[in-house]
Amino acid sequence: MAVDERRSSPRRRTRLSVAVAWGEPPEIVRGAFKDLSEYGGKLLLDEKVSLPDQFDVIQLTEGLLHEARVVWRAEPFVGVAFDRSVKLKGSTEPRLMKRAQLWIRLLNR
Repeated sequence: MAVDERRSSPRRRTRLSVAVAWGEPPEIVRGAFKDLSEYGGKLLLDEKVSLPDQFDVIQLTEGLLHEARVVWRAEPFVGVAFDRSVKLKGSTEPRLMKRAQLWIRLLNR
């Protein structure tokens, strides 16, 4: 029996390291995408936190930032949709420049 697939883009299983950040100064929690599509993904966080409905997800190896919003919560996972995805390297938008500095700090830890 086929499962009803509601995604507009196919997902792929993964284990991409991420940092989730919100607020200024940023609160940060590390985690991983367990699966990912062009438009969203399933997050597993390293610690239990109360996430806001909107936050940034930084893919650490690629320096890709997703402006994300929660679409479902099922402990210990969080499903997110991407409102926008941008490369941090070379960004000139002030908010993204701050996130790029955060990304570099996290890589050097």
